[in-house]
Amino acid sequence: MRHLFLIFPFILLTFSLKAQKTIQPKGLEYEYKGIIYNKERAYHATIHTNGLNVGMDIGKLLTYYKTRYYHISLGYLQHPLEERQNKNTSFEGLGASRSFTYGKQNALYLLRGGIGVKKYRSEKAKRKGVAVGWSYEVGPVIGILKPTRNIYLIDVNGQGLKSPVELTYADDPEQFLDYASIFGRSDSYDSWAQLSFRPGIQAKLGAHFSWGAFEEFVRAAEIGLMVDYFGVKVPIIVENEAHSNDALFLNLYLTFQFGRRT
Repeated sequence: MRHLFLIFPFILLTFSLKAQKTIQPKGLEYEYKGIIYNKERAYHATIHTNGLNVGMDIGKLLTYYKTRYYHISLGYLQHPLEERQNKNTSFEGLGASRSFTYGKQNALYLLRGGIGVKKYRSEKAKRKGVAVGWSYEVGPVIGILKPTRNIYLIDVNGQGLKSPVELTYADDPEQFLDYASIFGRSDSYDSWAQLSFRPGIQAKLGAHFSWGAFEEFVRAAEIGLMVDYFGVKVPIIVENEAHSNDALFLNLYLTFQFGRRT
């Protein structure tokens, strides 16, 4: 019994030291996961194979890994065969000649809308890391066609004296393609009163890279493939046996996004 009284304090001391060792608090390890913000507004600039656009995405953060957003943007799309040139001449009363794109019938502006989803596929345990994922989007697009208006130097009265005349393709198709008489593109605003519209659908699929996904400010980049489809050919250039217009426009794109989460 005496030996038990001697051993018992030793046993208590052993358990006490072990308990202290096991219950000592460790350094806290934070994992920045979950929904920190509810909404996201991102402004973006996009360059693609045949044009550019600027716009805005308004998103709802469903989970850390998934955001649903609504998209709107305004852009410009060129035909692959467009080539700007200048004759580098001058004319009294007009000054130096202006640049123009031979055979360009209309300028095409695109108003895009859509709904999309972006998902992160990479684990992101550090606040300053990069979240890698992908996004897709689909929605309507409205093509806005503005007639190209050029200045032509024409002998109107047949007296050998040339005068400047502004023409679109619809005004005089034959004269519009007379390269020798083109002085340059007109800076008149009259073409804005002759707009026409083409409805269609648009979609895109891309890889998404986000810096600081847990922070207040949005900083991201995206690269992928985008498509606009109108069902019928869009008259950007004057067609001939060698050149034609398209109803489907497929482009590679690169987007930069900046915004804020709330």
